[in-house]
Amino acid sequence: MLAGLALSATIIFFNGNIFTSDPSLPRAEALAVKNGRIVALGSNREIMKLKGPDTRVVDLRGRFVTPGIVDAHLHFLSGSLGLLTLDLRGLSLQECLQKVKERARQLGPGKWIVGRGWDQTLWKEKRFPNRRLLDEVAPENPVYLRRVDGHTLWVNSLALKMAGIGKETPDPPGGQILRDERGFPTGILKENAASLVKPPEPSAKEKREALLKGFRYALENGVTAVGDMSEQDAPFLYRELELEGRLPIRIVYSPFMDFGYRTVSQLREEVERWRSDYIRFGFVKGFIDGTLGSKTAALKRPYRGSRSTGILVISPQELFTKVLMYHREGYQIALHAIGDEAVYLGLEAYRRAQLLYPRPDARHRLEHIQVYDPRDLRLFAQYSIIPSVQPCHLLTDIRFVEDRLGKERAVFSYPWRSFLELSLPLAFGTDWPVEPIDPRRNFYAAVNRLGWNTKEAISIEDALKAATIYSAFSLRLEKELGSLRVGKFADFVVWDKDFTRIPPEEYLKNRVLMTVVGGHIVYKNEDFNP
Repeated sequence: MLAGLALSATIIFFNGNIFTSDPSLPRAEALAVKNGRIVALGSNREIMKLKGPDTRVVDLRGRFVTPGIVDAHLHFLSGSLGLLTLDLRGLSLQECLQKVKERARQLGPGKWIVGRGWDQTLWKEKRFPNRRLLDEVAPENPVYLRRVDGHTLWVNSLALKMAGIGKETPDPPGGQILRDERGFPTGILKENAASLVKPPEPSAKEKREALLKGFRYALENGVTAVGDMSEQDAPFLYRELELEGRLPIRIVYSPFMDFGYRTVSQLREEVERWRSDYIRFGFVKGFIDGTLGSKTAALKRPYRGSRSTGILVISPQELFTKVLMYHREGYQIALHAIGDEAVYLGLEAYRRAQLLYPRPDARHRLEHIQVYDPRDLRLFAQYSIIPSVQPCHLLTDIRFVEDRLGKERAVFSYPWRSFLELSLPLAFGTDWPVEPIDPRRNFYAAVNRLGWNTKEAISIEDALKAATIYSAFSLRLEKELGSLRVGKFADFVVWDKDFTRIPPEEYLKNRVLMTVVGGHIVYKNEDFNP
């Protein structure tokens, strides 16, 4: 049956296998677009009735179509800038050092070497590196290398010296400077301590260049909208590019609490002033703890074989005060919470805020939720908290989660099916640049779970909805995108194969053939000729 009505369409996409994420019409063969929005969906025969003399027609050649991927949680500017710096993801220790050595030779003495992606859990000795290793390969360059999770920094002696960090430097609140047996910094700075070292800010030109690369990277992976947590200048760069006609994805800009209330409110006012179909203001992002990989996630009980329970990067009282303030002023809030102690504190902060200032449909979010106390899960539904998760993290964390928690506690981690059973809108993101901006890795991890703790696995249909309509809901965009429905933006992805008809092992090989935003083909694989 034809869904929608229009006299004629600007463009018609037909002969497809369309997964709509809309229960009222789960599948369709064709859709018609006018003025950037869907005006009809249905069978090929029905939709072709809307073909006028100037209508463009695109043959999807039977390929699988989903709504455009909505990445609910990433850091677009830093991810884009990472495309211009050293990529250390997946490398051995020696390979990391070799890359630093080569970059030092390219840049010459005195220039900063910046990179990201190293992961000591991949290395033979599985321990944090030290500054001396970097001193040997780049003695005349300050070196600044973020761990893959972004929560731990590895620097050399020159960078420490330039930052004024020495034996007498105290740990900052919510941070840790690792030290050797004599008390000297080793070159590893955790959580808030990482902010003590500040490499030069990239120029506006470099940021624009990086963003254009980032847009291309997103579209190649079928990502058409993002919940972006970036620096203060990011929305102004997006606006410039939009006015130039060079912004091809939809961005929900969400600043950090650390900017301060005055700055956050000014950013909201400015972004809302030139709100458009491509740029919106979203939520305000706060941090409670660190990560499992860095052993800084805040746990209720100590890490296995340790007395440490991780790091709270904010005191509970300060957290409650900030959440209450932003909640009272009508903000949507998202809190980074990986350990079960952090998850509990986030839920408690939201409970207190709603108790004092009840707000219907606040749509507050908790991000990551990798370790949980089963007694706390019901509170998500009770307080209407959106679980925003990144299943792709499990592809990395599977190597060490049981080592960090022990087998008994590790069972209570990455609770995806549990959230769906509570009828909660499970939102997916990639946390790029922590992980690649590749939704297929989320699908694979969510459905397959690498055969580990499979009671929390979900169906591919639910995974697709988590990456589309549920993520759109988490960004307050469900009325405009996230599903293919009449009246919504014509944002969708054409895939080589139907995810619902192939085994999880093939998800990572399933190629994006075409990405469409607002009815415009903004990316096409060279092998696909519609």
